[in-house]
Amino acid sequence: MAVPDANSSNRAVEATTAVVGAVRRSLSLKLAIAGLCFVLSGFHLQTGVYAALLPIWGVGLLLVGTVGYALIWRTRR
Repeated sequence: MAVPDANSSNRAVEATTAVVGAVRRSLSLKLAIAGLCFVLSGFHLQTGVYAALLPIWGVGLLLVGTVGYALIWRTRR
C-alpha cells in the first residue's frame, strides 16, 4: 500500500490558502465570485424574470471583477 506524500498534501493546502488569501484581500475578485454565484443561481432557477436577470448581472460583475483585477495586477508588475 502506497503512503501519500506529505509534500504534495502540504502544497495543496498552501495553494488553497494562497487563493483564499488573494480573494479576501481583493474587492475585484470578490466581485467576480459574486458574479459567478449570480450566473449559477440564475441557471438554477430556470424560469421567471430572475432566471433571466441574474445571469446578465452576473456576467457584468464577472467581467468587471476579472478585468479590474487584471488591470490592477498589470499595473503593479
